[in-house]
Amino acid sequence: MTKKILRKIITTCLLAVISSTGLANPPDLPPGVYNLSLNQRPTRPYNAIPNYNTALTNQGTGPNFPVMMDSHHIIPYEVLERFYNAFIANGDHLRMRAFLSSFGESIPAYASAAKLDCSRNGPDYLRAANIAQALGFGWLRAGSSDLAIFPEGLNTFQEFYAWIPGNIFIGPHNRSDDEHGPFETNARYIVGNDAFNLLRRLHENMVAYAQGNTALVGSIATDLTRLSGRRSVYQLDPANWIFSGGSYRINTDGPSREPARQGDVTSISSECEVFAPNYEKFMGAYMEATLFFQ
Repeated sequence: MTKKILRKIITTCLLAVISSTGLANPPDLPPGVYNLSLNQRPTRPYNAIPNYNTALTNQGTGPNFPVMMDSHHIIPYEVLERFYNAFIANGDHLRMRAFLSSFGESIPAYASAAKLDCSRNGPDYLRAANIAQALGFGWLRAGSSDLAIFPEGLNTFQEFYAWIPGNIFIGPHNRSDDEHGPFETNARYIVGNDAFNLLRRLHENMVAYAQGNTALVGSIATDLTRLSGRRSVYQLDPANWIFSGGSYRINTDGPSREPARQGDVTSISSECEVFAPNYEKFMGAYMEATLFFQ
C-alpha cells in the first residue's frame, strides 16, 4: 500500500472521528507535511477586465473601446515567489502567523470586493483560507518539491497571494513605462505615499530575505499584514494616465495622488462571509483524532 493511499485512509478516518464530535463540515486538511512550493505564476483569481475607450473614461465592447486593461504588480511577482518559497523552506510559518491569519480571514473579503461567485466557488475560497490559517499555526509543513501530496485549495491560496489586492493596480496593457520586472517605481502616483513606502520597504526586505537575511521576517510579516487589509485592487483612474505616441504611461506630473479608499472597506457580501476560515475550530479535534490513530 502506498503512502498516498494510506494517508487518504487515515484522513478519512480522522474526518469521521472529528465529525462524530459534533463539529460540522471539518476541513480535509490534517496536520502533516505537504508540497507547498510555488513553481509557476498562478492565474489571476479575478474577473476579466473590460476594454475602455481611449480616454479611459468608459468601458464597453466594439471599435470605440480599443484599450485592453491589465492587472499590474507593484512588487514584481518573481520577488513574491522567491520570498514565499524561501520562508516555506526555512520553516518560518510561525513567525508569519500574523500575516497568514489576516490573509486567510481576508480571502472571502477579496472575493466579495471583486464580485466573485462565492455561491459557486466559496468552498474553494474556504479551503484556501484554511491553508493560510493552518500554515500560521505550523500544522502544515513543507516537504520536498518532489512530494506528491498537495493540500486541496493550494492553487487558490497561491493565486490570492500572488495577486494580493494591495499590490495590484489596474491600467492599460499597452504601456511605454512597463518594464515587466523591476519594482513599479511610478506606482507612487497611483497608490499614494503611505502605501508606496510600505510596498517599497516590503520589496527591499523580501529580496534581502530570499538572499539569506532571515532576521527581516518580522518586519515583512508586519508589512504584509498591513497590506492584506486592503480588500480590492487599485482601480483605474483616468487622471493617473497619459496617452502619448500610441501608448500610455503613468502620469508623474505633480504630486502623487491619494487613491479613493474603496480598498479598505470592511463590508462583505453574505454569500462570501460564510466562507471565513474555520480551521482553528477543528485543531483540538484533529489533535485528539491524530493521537487516537498513533
